[in-house]
Amino acid sequence: MESISGKIAVVTGGGTGMGRELCLLLAARGAHVALCDISEENMSVTAELCRAAAPAGTTISTHIC
Repeated sequence: MESISGKIAVVTGGGTGMGRELCLLLAARGAHVALCDISEENMSVTAELCRAAAPAGTTISTHIC
């Protein structure tokens, strides 16, 4: 598989469930992740989990949509 380190991933529904797991996987592999969801609270939890799993320099952002 091609490296995704440094690439940008936009994940809709990233606050919970499969979206959260996808965000965690992408972040752990070094992708910058833009989380999109309708719940700011759920995104905050996912963002913190991603930041803990991601290598230094990886950007995790949240966007209500």
